[in-house]
Amino acid sequence: MAIACSMLLSCGYFRVTDLSASKVCAIPSGAALGAVSINYNESGLLDMSFGVLLADDKVYVKDNIQKKVLVFDRDGKCLIAIGNVSATAEGKDIKKTQVKFDIVGTMVVDSDSNLYVQNRLASVQRIDAAGTQIDMSPSFILVFDPDGKLQYTIGQTGMPTVPFYYIEHLEIDRKNRLFVIARTYDIWSVYRFDKRQRDFYMTFPKNFFIDTIDATTSYTGKIENIRILHNGQGFVLSVAYYHNTRFKYRKIFQYDIKDSRPVELLKISEPKNELFTVVQNKYIYLWNVEDTNDVKFLLYNFDGTIIGNVRCKFPHQALFSDIDVTGEGKLYSYHAYSTGLEVYEWK
Repeated sequence: MAIACSMLLSCGYFRVTDLSASKVCAIPSGAALGAVSINYNESGLLDMSFGVLLADDKVYVKDNIQKKVLVFDRDGKCLIAIGNVSATAEGKDIKKTQVKFDIVGTMVVDSDSNLYVQNRLASVQRIDAAGTQIDMSPSFILVFDPDGKLQYTIGQTGMPTVPFYYIEHLEIDRKNRLFVIARTYDIWSVYRFDKRQRDFYMTFPKNFFIDTIDATTSYTGKIENIRILHNGQGFVLSVAYYHNTRFKYRKIFQYDIKDSRPVELLKISEPKNELFTVVQNKYIYLWNVEDTNDVKFLLYNFDGTIIGNVRCKFPHQALFSDIDVTGEGKLYSYHAYSTGLEVYEWK
């Protein structure tokens, strides 16, 4: 990724560099132990019951129809099956762990190949202040070792007593500490865990970010996204400011855990540029959300300098496509077809 950024500097700030895709593996659709359920109707509408994580040189797939998590190597060979899996099921070379999942949510893997899986309990739908329906289901995080064996369960305090509510995502820092980004309506929380021990917790209430314009005008910021710094010493927040319901601008803040304060990094007037991720504690990726097939990112340094643009051209024939970033800062995508999933890296 650093090489891509240096190329962009030499080519000019606003030139778009098209990244190339290389296929990692294909995962078949079906009910077999080493397959994923792709449920769609004749109009092409999908039941979004699956998801993909690329980490630790392996591919992790969740399947909420069959209530399982599968681990594949880069050749598409299934190595581990966790969930609604019988110990006597087919696939003698597949390691099996029987666990009852309600709804498999977000996942993350640390550098020791431990797998952290959000297990969402009974679904509870709520409408937030912006009119968006969100799932406020209580969740716990299940931790599995590299062989897929359940080690322990994490709740808000570290012990499995108080559940999390709406979990946006999980992240791992370079010290293998787990970050949980969670929210309840307009209140966002950041948790950091060292194994089972919670060593940091911060909550941002609804009115934490307010811009006072003059004696009669102020804008209340709404947190949209939080992404951690890989060193684990802080995180980046995206905050959108509105006048009534009208979008005014977006600010990107860096929050330092030691100093306990946010510092403004960027102010963006374009509503389509949303915070996507932070790479190598150096680069901020803003996602141009207008086009879902040609995914384009605007790159900034932490000093507010525009590095350039990169684009990933998705296959238009896929039923569904999504893109994410590994802990090492590498972009990857997965694409759903009637025959299964295909996973790609972008360079």
